Amino acid sequence: MKITRSEKMNCLFLVSDEGYGHTVRQSCIANELVKKGAKITFQCRDPIPLATKILDKRIKINEYFNLIRLVKREGGVDVERTYNLFQNYITRSKEWIRDMLNSPHVLNADLIVTDIVEEAGVLSKELNKPAVAISHFTWHWLLRELDPKFEEVSQYLEECLSGISEFLYPPFSKHPEQFPNSKPINLIVRKPRKREEVREELGNKDDDIVILFAGGGTSVWRGLFSSINVNKKKGIVFLADLPTVSDNIKQVPKPFRLHDYINTSDLVISRGGYGTISETLAYGIRHLILVEENHPEAIENAKMLKKVNRAVVRNLNDFLNNPYDLIEVALNTKMNLSPIRSDGHIQAANRLFQIWEK
Repeated sequence: MKITRSEKMNCLFLVSDEGYGHTVRQSCIANELVKKGAKITFQCRDPIPLATKILDKRIKINEYFNLIRLVKREGGVDVERTYNLFQNYITRSKEWIRDMLNSPHVLNADLIVTDIVEEAGVLSKELNKPAVAISHFTWHWLLRELDPKFEEVSQYLEECLSGISEFLYPPFSKHPEQFPNSKPINLIVRKPRKREEVREELGNKDDDIVILFAGGGTSVWRGLFSSINVNKKKGIVFLADLPTVSDNIKQVPKPFRLHDYINTSDLVISRGGYGTISETLAYGIRHLILVEENHPEAIENAKMLKKVNRAVVRNLNDFLNNPYDLIEVALNTKMNLSPIRSDGHIQAANRLFQIWEK
């Protein structure tokens, strides 16, 4: 039931600044809530250029850094540089919480939603407002897996998260037993444009094999493309979501609509980020995951997809040494390509209204 303006739900989204996948998934939920009549404030900082393009114009964006970022390098997370960023994290976190507890957009919210700023649990307790986490992993788990030196921060974040009212988790989430008061939902992805329409826009022939380097890995691997022998090959078109050093890999014209190009591809090559795997699973697209050594979340993603025959998984050096051989394997391996249900944003929006109406 669409609510009236006089009883409009006021919902605050606290979105991780690490990567764009968090922003994409939360935007799907926020846009769905707005359609149902809710008032939304969407808080993040680094992904704002993307958020302004994909959020409903009725949604207010609050530019504020939400604490966590990992430092990437070729091959995964740079543990030492990431650890340096986390010096004095608990002190900075408590300052952030104090700021939030005095911010009108927090005080006026009826409900807090996060993917996944674990300090939202503290706000929930302090303000006696429900806070719902919607995510496939937790930061305290990832940091603990990354290196034992993050244990103090991990314990602190885990304690913060204990204040979360409810946890909604999509398929292929990491160890759901760690989520407090949890419920499963379906995948959360955007609806892509028609495959034929996008191919025509790109100038591809019907029988071209379209291969897309996607999902943030391009930015980490950019320097490596110079060592990949990706030559022009008849019938194969290489695309990427960011500029590359290779003239034979074309950047897609609208990177903020990466899901369109994933849907139009015959093969997606990525580092196994959750946003990319969600879209390949939802659209039924072949996936070659090049595993990074120091990225616990991506490693878990790759393991889970390999186990259910939803992706070919290799390490990055294998690809650098024999790109075309590995592409041939990925294109011809028998794989489960049945699309997985992807209305998780609708399920989440409905559940948020149920919580608010209690």
